[in-house]
Amino acid sequence: MKILTLIIQQKWFDEIIKGKKKQEFRELRPRSEKKYIEYQEDGTFDAIKFDAIRFYVGYNKNRDTALVEIKNISFLDFVDENNEIIVLKDLKTGEEYDKMNIVYDLGKVLEVNGVSQ
Repeated sequence: MKILTLIIQQKWFDEIIKGKKKQEFRELRPRSEKKYIEYQEDGTFDAIKFDAIRFYVGYNKNRDTALVEIKNISFLDFVDENNEIIVLKDLKTGEEYDKMNIVYDLGKVLEVNGVSQ
């Protein structure tokens, strides 16, 4: 099983465990996109295929965790009032990139390990 690990806040963790939060969104930025996408030789990209997400609440050693199935992965472009994709510039590198989220549709909660349970 290929697992993506993500840090989230307690309130979102609780919503996922209760089945109320059905999607997890992550903004694709030049410095973090390698965690989520892979580029093809022709310059196009696709989502890295993960089977599940291991959610961690915060950065403490003693924290809640959950393993949650991924049902689907898609992309969400941000557009302006003219329906054109919003382009941003990385402040550190000056590199331009499209404002976009990767969207993980969540399925079954496979495992929960909690300190606040």
